[in-house]
Amino acid sequence: MRSKAFIIVATAGLCAAQFSEAAPHHRSKKKPIAEATPLCHFAAEASSKQHVWTWPSALLFARVVKEEPHDSKLDILDRSANIDAAVPIASLAKNMTAYLVFEALEKGDLKPDTLIPINPAHRCLKDNAFAAAVLPRGLDHITVAEALTLLLRQSNNTMALVLADAVAGDAEKFTVLMNKMAHKWGMDKTRFQNPHGLPQGDRTGEYSTARDLATMGAHLLHYEDNFRTYSHEALKVAGKQVGEKASAPKDFLRSVGAVFKTATISGCHSLMTFFNVGDEKYLALNLCSSQNRYSAVIDFVKERLTSKQEVVGSSPAVMQVTRQTDGIRLGPPDPS
Repeated sequence: MRSKAFIIVATAGLCAAQFSEAAPHHRSKKKPIAEATPLCHFAAEASSKQHVWTWPSALLFARVVKEEPHDSKLDILDRSANIDAAVPIASLAKNMTAYLVFEALEKGDLKPDTLIPINPAHRCLKDNAFAAAVLPRGLDHITVAEALTLLLRQSNNTMALVLADAVAGDAEKFTVLMNKMAHKWGMDKTRFQNPHGLPQGDRTGEYSTARDLATMGAHLLHYEDNFRTYSHEALKVAGKQVGEKASAPKDFLRSVGAVFKTATISGCHSLMTFFNVGDEKYLALNLCSSQNRYSAVIDFVKERLTSKQEVVGSSPAVMQVTRQTDGIRLGPPDPS
């Protein structure tokens, strides 16, 4: 079988035993977020001395040679750094959650139109107001397809638990499956704590490395079409479309057919992306970027597209990405 080349990019920081703790500081009081459901009141933490975790960033590039299904090898490139430093997984855990749901769909245990129950308690997770806000009061079931889109496109924490219950019965049993899969793939420096990646306790309970997450990324490609379908679909709940905040970097990545997942935890901003250039596939992981999580990834996407002189996806991929002082935005192609 002809080998196919893949590339992975990752940026990593320190976590778990290597977490560093910054000096405590005072934060101003914030107004409580409005109650999204009758069950939840998402109040901001009171002003007090609070600890701030910091994670220095690092970058990893690797070529993945896919020889057989579920059999990929990493060829780490020279521009890599800190690839074995411990990093928080945060919402990138939802990629493993989606993988296990896709596996259940493949086996026939679930179908996209299967209605699965929403446990009311799952709405009230800490830092979950944005996720609960899109769920109408009284909604007690949702289809697997809508739950997957909310999980991957919106990073909805409630849907991570709803899908975990549908696959394994409860979140604890599902997390066991996540860690067993990680071990099977050789991710020996990875520990998942739950299906959604929200931190618990001292924020060191779940961790991975750039090398391990690159390994996971290579395996996710087995369900590449599923990831693309559910991360590109418009957000819907009970058949009605849900609005979302505009994002130029996300629009650009979708315009080139890229699949991506963001994650944020206490100053650590992460991004996983994979995209196609002709017969080649590339995967980018920017973990614990202290500022713009998109910059390095979009630069790499532009580099690969330019070097191959091929555009994968729809015609908007020819749009130019310009760097601004406030981040990245899309601009029109140069007149020349």
